[in-house]
Amino acid sequence: MMPLAGRRIVVTRPRAQAGPFIERLCSLGATVIEFPTISIEWPADTRDLDLAIEAIGSFDWIVFTSANGVELLWQRAEQLGVNLTDTIKGRQPAVVGPATAAALRARGVEPILMPDEFVAERLAEAMPDLAGQSVLIPAPEMPRSGLPEQLSAKGASVTQVVAYRTIMGQPDAGAYEELKKGVDALTFTSPSTLKNYLALAGPLATATLKQAMVVCIGPITAQAAGELGVRVDLVVEEHTTDAMTRALVERFAAQ
Repeated sequence: MMPLAGRRIVVTRPRAQAGPFIERLCSLGATVIEFPTISIEWPADTRDLDLAIEAIGSFDWIVFTSANGVELLWQRAEQLGVNLTDTIKGRQPAVVGPATAAALRARGVEPILMPDEFVAERLAEAMPDLAGQSVLIPAPEMPRSGLPEQLSAKGASVTQVVAYRTIMGQPDAGAYEELKKGVDALTFTSPSTLKNYLALAGPLATATLKQAMVVCIGPITAQAAGELGVRVDLVVEEHTTDAMTRALVERFAAQ
């Protein structure tokens, strides 16, 4: 059964992270247009990140708000010769959602806390009283949530460090040619993937957004779309590309 046969689907995730999503869509018959709108890198200055990694055993809680935070923290620790897996197993790791949990489990660590609703604000609410405890948050360069303030209000001593930054992606020339042939679905996994798609695709963004089903992971990405004047046809509540794939199959089947 090829439920996505004939469907042309744009994937805007970073090239390094898009592989499993693309493979799954292709296995269901889709023609995938790989159009990476973002790239994930360490911060330009890693000094604060390096200090946090070296002192990670001194924190009571390690709070991860994205899979990128997990991946980039581990990559940097490996460069520094620090064994994060064994150290964090002795701490209390918390995650914002299932994709972040999966990234942590892939590194051999089981999270002890994940909220029912996969946003940072709900993660803060799910945390216990933190009086006298220390919390490390490996965060993006421009975090969107007030998580440090919320955890501080619960009594925690919070250290938030920049673990990664998001920069503009570089789609291949062929990807632009594929956009011109028409698109059935556009997939966005973060506000930056959408914002950068508008910037990178230019007039093609306007054309494809009119003709295609626009699919966003989570309320934050959907909200960003609304603020940018982009119509959203489908919001995937579970923050994983597997859930996005299932949602695409179900929506196209309904059509």
